[in-house]
Amino acid sequence: MNDTSKRREFLKLGMAGLATAGVMSVAATVDAKKAAAQAAPDSLLRTVLDRGKLIVGTGSTNAPWHFENDAGELVGMDITMGRILAKGLFDDPTKVEFVMQDPAQRIPNVTTNKVDITIQFMTMTAQRSQLINFSRPYYVEGVALLT
Repeated sequence: MNDTSKRREFLKLGMAGLATAGVMSVAATVDAKKAAAQAAPDSLLRTVLDRGKLIVGTGSTNAPWHFENDAGELVGMDITMGRILAKGLFDDPTKVEFVMQDPAQRIPNVTTNKVDITIQFMTMTAQRSQLINFSRPYYVEGVALLT
């Protein structure tokens, strides 16, 4: 394994660890959200709980976030997050349906209820915030000059 491969592997493992920590904090709040849904019968959460599965919009071409492995299975940090949310909601990580979408479909799929949530990279902007609600960021990257 050359140095570049080692760095990539380290980066993948590091991002997976960070994502797991972030998702665990999200999953810890799911029970409180489930209780709140009981009092709000027309909420999205109530709809998801009544349906019995979470519908997640995502991609399949951007490793390590979401991609198909050699067996053709959808894997990655975003996919793991969807499964953790399903486990928190239904006590079953398989109670999730992933809908493949390209970046241009992220907002329309949420606003037209084709998906319940999108777990796919997106920069928060004021314009987008007028159309959809964002969670706290689960991954942040910076842009810098190299010298």
